[in-house]
Amino acid sequence: HRSPYAKDHSIPKTFFDLEPAVAANFLNQVRHATSEKELIQEFLSTVSTYAEDAQLLVVKAADQVAMFDSLKQLVPNGKSILITRDGRDASISAIHYRQLMLEKGAAWTKQERDLEGHLRGWASRVQLIKDLLDAGEDIYVLRYEDLTNHFHQEVQRLFQWLGIDATSDLVDQIQELTS
Repeated sequence: HRSPYAKDHSIPKTFFDLEPAVAANFLNQVRHATSEKELIQEFLSTVSTYAEDAQLLVVKAADQVAMFDSLKQLVPNGKSILITRDGRDASISAIHYRQLMLEKGAAWTKQERDLEGHLRGWASRVQLIKDLLDAGEDIYVLRYEDLTNHFHQEVQRLFQWLGIDATSDLVDQIQELTS
């Protein structure tokens, strides 16, 4: 029996839409993950069980650029949009996220980094983005700060790249719903 999750892709799904056995297995795998890479691989494996007839995969999480090749295998003809954030903000956010994960008892939080370590990590991910672009990957890079400060221009530019007609009224509606 197939889950309704696999049939209707018009509404974004969450963890709570997973079949109970799939959700339990995923949580078990996450609990025993020993690295971020292992965690992301498990996530992709779980998502792919429901993605066989999907035309769109949106993965929103930090550090996905490190898994670009795996994501590309999952959706080989997909368009890739990478959102990057100022390294200082990303680093501070990562420190807060790590603290939250420590409180939750996540196994992959053993490596402690200071602000400088997070900044170096951010710089290495930006280098991965540059390497992908230099290799000719068709990727749209969107800076979080540009989206925040110049919403209309950035959304129009993104929609144009995606081949989507976007009227000013539509962009206004999106901004109102998401700001």
